[in-house]
Amino acid sequence: MIRIENVHKEFTGMPVLRGVDLAVPQGCLYGLIGPGASGKSVLLKIIAGLFAPDGGRVFVDGQDVHAMSELELQKFRLKFGMLFQNNALFDYLNVADNIAFPMRRMTSLGENEIAMRVADRLKVVNLPGFETRMPGGLSGGQKKRIGVARATVMTAPIVLYDEPAAGLDPVTSQRIFELLRKE
Repeated sequence: MIRIENVHKEFTGMPVLRGVDLAVPQGCLYGLIGPGASGKSVLLKIIAGLFAPDGGRVFVDGQDVHAMSELELQKFRLKFGMLFQNNALFDYLNVADNIAFPMRRMTSLGENEIAMRVADRLKVVNLPGFETRMPGGLSGGQKKRIGVARATVMTAPIVLYDEPAAGLDPVTSQRIFELLRKE
């Protein structure tokens, strides 16, 4: 369960979030809808502990996110998979290494297990055989699907998707939303 109480955030004196309250039950697919630059991305990063609010509190599974030490936050972030608005793929890593990145950084899984999980995720997003491709050679829809694969590879209990269909054609957008419903 995610509970947000009176959250405020500003950047260089400009308010971005003002008194946000929200409760998202466990097991729920929930969407935040609003115009561009309305603070949706900022709120997701606050929930995941990547940004600190200027006021208010955020609870995930009863834990006050921003009362945690840095060490506690690192462990806490294992609860999340996240698809960033711009996909956040590393241009210098191939597709397999992009998807494997969180597993290599946060687990002690062996390379064989990592390779199997990467291959599985690529099948789920309908991009089998893309392991050695580089992000620069992918379409926008393919990059989104690689981002979905990376966000879900750790089987985290909470996955935050930031504008999963932004900039995509209607057919690819529909495919992305079908993937999200499955995951």
